[in-house]
Amino acid sequence: MQTRHRYRSPREAGRDVRIAVKWRRKVTACLAVFICAGLSLSLSGCSMPRYVGRAESEQTMSACERSYVAASSSYDVVAEAGKPLSLRWLLASRAQSQWINVAADCTDRFAEGVIRAAQASLFASRLAVRLGITDNSGNEHTAVSLDNVTSLDVSESTLTGMALAEDRAGFSVEVLAARSATDATIAIADEHKATGERLISLANAHNRSTSTSNDSTGTSSAINDPRQKVYDVSSLLTNANDIVDPATGLRASTYAIVEINCAREELAAVNGQTSQTDKAVSDTSSTGNASPSSAGSSANSSGSSNDHTSQNSNSHVTTSSQSDGASTSVLTNSPDSEHTKSMRTLAQLISSRVARAFTAGYPAFDHALFTS
Repeated sequence: MQTRHRYRSPREAGRDVRIAVKWRRKVTACLAVFICAGLSLSLSGCSMPRYVGRAESEQTMSACERSYVAASSSYDVVAEAGKPLSLRWLLASRAQSQWINVAADCTDRFAEGVIRAAQASLFASRLAVRLGITDNSGNEHTAVSLDNVTSLDVSESTLTGMALAEDRAGFSVEVLAARSATDATIAIADEHKATGERLISLANAHNRSTSTSNDSTGTSSAINDPRQKVYDVSSLLTNANDIVDPATGLRASTYAIVEINCAREELAAVNGQTSQTDKAVSDTSSTGNASPSSAGSSANSSGSSNDHTSQNSNSHVTTSSQSDGASTSVLTNSPDSEHTKSMRTLAQLISSRVARAFTAGYPAFDHALFTS
């Protein structure tokens, strides 16, 4: 018995073959997708390790970055002549403390914060005059006392270096006051000397506390007091009113240059500490981040200088001007740590010296204060 089959033309047979091939390809593609998904899941446990919290930290601004953004935003408005005077004055008054916070929170922006705070103080004073109001915001920069400070969490070399600068400035101002130089008074000279004495006391206290923690006997040797009390002031005697600043080649009042050189020397002392800290942190760091640039004064703080106006003659600049965003602080201090509080106190003190120099007529534009 024969089975009858339906006759299929060659065209129909070719179409069936094409359909079969098409479905075969779809099934193969689906199988490939499932296999790849399975392999991805099985290999996910072998992915590259990640640092815990690293991605989160890159999305959250540090204390340094927050301080820098706030201070820069205020300062940009202050410097814009088209803004209302009242707004510029308000933000200039606010920018003073904001730049002090930058100096305290950012290890490599200490000097920049100090200088910018003094510039903001000068802006606030000038705008207050134009507005016809009494501006008390600059008082924190004209009279900074360490009488109520019991300890500072900074190195002894920083404190002694600053003490030398204050003592030298005190003697220089005393000589200028005796010659009736403009703006120089005995009261300012006494304040410089008293500040130097207080810094030595704080350095001794730091030395005793360090020795007590490191030595069970609690004995400590006295620190080396670098103050000389009397300094060579031959240039002051011949140029009591105005003189050319050897660091910049700009002419200004002799008293103003005494104050700016005091600030330069103190910034150099603080920069010596931060540079050592940066190196220590860099040596122990395992992340391989770029090392921070130095933001301290390039002034030479050697105690063997002839006098306070010729000192630091090779130090044109006080700090490096950085405008490409905030640097992250190298130290992992919280905003309320003892070190941060100490750096804020020192920043206020040094900024007051710079503000005095500006008030006495020292040029306050960036090219006289910052490197390019």
